[in-house]
Amino acid sequence: MIVTHNYFWPTINGHVYYDKPLGSYWLVIFSTPFTGGLNEAATRLPSAIAGLLAVCLLICLVRRLYDARTGLLSGVILATSFSFVFFSRDASADIETIAGELAALLLFNYNEEVRGGGGGIWVVTLWLIMAATSLTKGLLGFALPLLMIGAYACLRDGWAQLFQELSRGSLADRIRRLIDRNRWFFNWYTVVGIAIGGFVYYLPFEISARMMGTQRASRWSIARTSCDFSIRSTIAAPSIYTSTSFRPDGAMVRAIARRLGRNAQLAARQCRAGAQ
Repeated sequence: MIVTHNYFWPTINGHVYYDKPLGSYWLVIFSTPFTGGLNEAATRLPSAIAGLLAVCLLICLVRRLYDARTGLLSGVILATSFSFVFFSRDASADIETIAGELAALLLFNYNEEVRGGGGGIWVVTLWLIMAATSLTKGLLGFALPLLMIGAYACLRDGWAQLFQELSRGSLADRIRRLIDRNRWFFNWYTVVGIAIGGFVYYLPFEISARMMGTQRASRWSIARTSCDFSIRSTIAAPSIYTSTSFRPDGAMVRAIARRLGRNAQLAARQCRAGAQ
């Protein structure tokens, strides 16, 4: 991109390289003024900054859900997880996606607590954050926040309360209760947010297709969807929700300590293996 000055057509040695959306490549280009040009540091810098941001966002989110101690412990766990540290210093878009998803969840939690949920201009901002996140790795930036927020909205009072509401009344009454629990989504701001967020996400692909006279970029944006909705993603979201759905007690603190110990042991084994 830097050589050709065409920032909508990624290539490596003259060959098209559309492995990720354009946003991940743009972040590397934005880093070049701070690293003295396109080099290894420029490719790693976006992930490193995103890693620090993700830890801070997680601390803020968990602090709002529970308390300051739990928030700090959550940040320590994330910051000492081997894979997280590995990808935070690697030239990949995974950590940038995590940071964007955490920003979306924090925005929802703030508006639910301060403004009581429901619609508002913040919904449009939420879709813009998800669109920007999706431009780094793919539509997972939309899928996971929507799935997590929807699960939280339905289950914030517990499974028993949800089943009680859905086990009585007519079908229309049950649907209305589900809609009432998800007023953050079922409002006119969501229509605007979807339109603007979808436009922001798709525009770079369309510009790329029109400039280069091919639909390869547009086809990639659709084909990538099947990868984003993978089994791993389906399993990850409920697991994250389950781990943050219960107030911490002594057993949770001990579990956190064991997790920190396992993280340290794994990192030590990896370092010894690398040295050998």
